[in-house]
Amino acid sequence: MLGDARSNYSDLHEETLRHLAGSVRRSFWLNPEHQRNWGTGDSAAPTYADIVPMIECRNMAQAQRLRPRPGLVTRCGSARRRGSAASACAPCGTTRTRG
Repeated sequence: MLGDARSNYSDLHEETLRHLAGSVRRSFWLNPEHQRNWGTGDSAAPTYADIVPMIECRNMAQAQRLRPRPGLVTRCGSARRRGSAASACAPCGTTRTRG
């Protein structure tokens, strides 16, 4: 998903998001808004982030870090095996390697 997760004070449709996220192998939300603004005003970011990982993505430098990187495992555990090293989608950041 891509968007600022602003609800305009309407229904958040959390069940719809759960259904969409459950119908694909991996899902995450790219939010162009600075993380410090998530949860302010009509932001539904904290609610949606409980359903799918939400990643701040406001510029090309942040977007380039979303590429798959061999040998790294994401915090959400979305790694997949390739040979002896894990390869991960890396949208939620990486903290450790797996051999």
